Amino acid sequence: MIRLVMVNALLVMGTSNIVSDIKPDERVIFFPTLGQPTDDGGWKLHIHGLVFEPEDNSVFRKLLLQLFEGRLDLDRADKESVTFRRRAAPFLVDNERGKRAVIQIGDLRFKLAASGPNGHFEDFVQLTADQAKPWMHEGRPAWVKFHAALRPADSRRFEGTVLLLPRTGTSVVSDIDDTIKISEVHDKRKLFLNTSLNPFQPVPGMVEFHSRLAQSNATFHYVSASPWALYEPLAEFCREFGYPDGVFSLIHFRWKDASFFNLMAEAKDKKVPAIESLIEGWPERRFILIGDSGESDPEIYGDVARKYPNQVLWALIRDVKGEDRTSLRMKQAFENVPEERWIIFRDPTELKDRSFP
Repeated sequence: MIRLVMVNALLVMGTSNIVSDIKPDERVIFFPTLGQPTDDGGWKLHIHGLVFEPEDNSVFRKLLLQLFEGRLDLDRADKESVTFRRRAAPFLVDNERGKRAVIQIGDLRFKLAASGPNGHFEDFVQLTADQAKPWMHEGRPAWVKFHAALRPADSRRFEGTVLLLPRTGTSVVSDIDDTIKISEVHDKRKLFLNTSLNPFQPVPGMVEFHSRLAQSNATFHYVSASPWALYEPLAEFCREFGYPDGVFSLIHFRWKDASFFNLMAEAKDKKVPAIESLIEGWPERRFILIGDSGESDPEIYGDVARKYPNQVLWALIRDVKGEDRTSLRMKQAFENVPEERWIIFRDPTELKDRSFP
């Protein structure tokens, strides 16, 4: 597990003499995160990234790929699939520990906490109210862009974004697998095919529904039991099919620790802390929770709705198992949650006449 470190980032204005200690054969991925308003009018920005070295042709990668293939019982056509090789690649990299990235936001540079054993690093940087002014638009959510400051001879560009999330407004917490992307989690073989081999496909009608919510200035938070190794293909999927931009909360996974089919296991233990951290961090915001009945979303959202009744506006569950709101499972999951606050649907068009938010 990553150890979060809150440090006083080193701030350098208008200078380029401090850079990331990233080698030419190493890469950095920045994951979209949130910025939180502070009492003095400034912003606290959460920065989360990964430092790794691609292992495209090494003996190390070949051995790991053989392990990957063996545990998944692939046939020859699967092993030679370009999509499979591309999806498997992020699981087979050499994660770099002890690396310290330096990011640049406008003319400001911040040196971040070192990466952990799994290559991930997390830190917070502060912007004053004046420093944040270029991104402020009448109190509405705004995306701040930044990039890694690299050595002068390194022309690569690793970019990231932080969503400045105001205290008030509406946030959508959306699951991914079988909520916006067809995964068929309940069938292990189909899950494997849809995750590793088949082109990602959207759930019919969900792009339009999410876009409708986005038109009301709702912000989006994609919370899933998928691993961080799938972030780039998932983000590309969202862009390709037109899902609203949002921040992601995925899980940490190492191939040697579990089998492929355990990726979605213990979803409740992974997703609840991410959702509660968001709700507790923005106590004046209101939330719409969107998920499906394939795994634990009804139980998770029911628990959250009971715990935060003044913030959770709706829990919307896509039925993928033939369970309507009269089923014993749904009644138990949403016990003591007002009936008008939770909806079970099979097709998003069933929601067209409802007002959200």
